[in-house]
Amino acid sequence: MVNVYYADDDQDDLDLFVEATKRIAPASLKLNTASSGEKLLSIIEQDTHTPGWRIVFLDINMPGKTGFDVLQHIRTMPASATTAVLMYSTSSNLELVAKSQVLGANHYIVKPNRFDELCMLLERIIAIDWTRCPGDDHNFILK
Repeated sequence: MVNVYYADDDQDDLDLFVEATKRIAPASLKLNTASSGEKLLSIIEQDTHTPGWRIVFLDINMPGKTGFDVLQHIRTMPASATTAVLMYSTSSNLELVAKSQVLGANHYIVKPNRFDELCMLLERIIAIDWTRCPGDDHNFILK
């Protein structure tokens, strides 16, 4: 089972992500979305005993808890060793990329412009064996 979590305050981005996961939807994928960092943390904390790998996609710029705040909180949780955190932003600002890496994100993704690109990206990410590929300093930005 792959448990995918996604927080974004932009409803259009959330809807697009949901549609993309439906299109590629392996039977072993469970999607959880939230419109804020606080809501996503609540969902993740309730799911601590859910079996399977966890992949978290975080928009950086959200009101209240930002993606960085959520990332820092996740990295303090006991189950964070089995949680892949991917910063998912429209910005390719290198300072944001560097901060993501320092705070413990596995990868940084600039949101694709096209739906088919998003679908292909999600298929690749879900297919990764995160137990063998926790992160890569040389390929931190996923495309």
